[in-house]
Amino acid sequence: DSVYRASLMKLASIFYKLLFTMKETTEDFSKVKIKQRSNVQRAMSVLGSLCRYHDKEEITIVDNISDYLIVVDPIRLSWVNLPYAAFALLHEYLLKVDTITKCTVLRAMAGIFFSHP
Repeated sequence: DSVYRASLMKLASIFYKLLFTMKETTEDFSKVKIKQRSNVQRAMSVLGSLCRYHDKEEITIVDNISDYLIVVDPIRLSWVNLPYAAFALLHEYLLKVDTITKCTVLRAMAGIFFSHP
């Protein structure tokens, strides 16, 4: 179980860091080079898929919705805060102008919703 979790966390950290780095580059990803846009969309999809396998038992329920929207620094990302951090980071991209990016974000968020309805 810990080997499985460590592998998932390693992958999640890579894609989370990419999304964290790219989130402030533009408000409209349709104007970004296709390679960068594809990398961001791929990172969103993978991060959402990885969150799908997060253990429900390890999540802490919070009362205030704004507590879900705290984007953590990639260094502080852990297995326990992964769903919240991923949700908050994806939410940042949901506020972007580009419709294709928004669609990708919603598909990625589905992974979080599957594991934590």
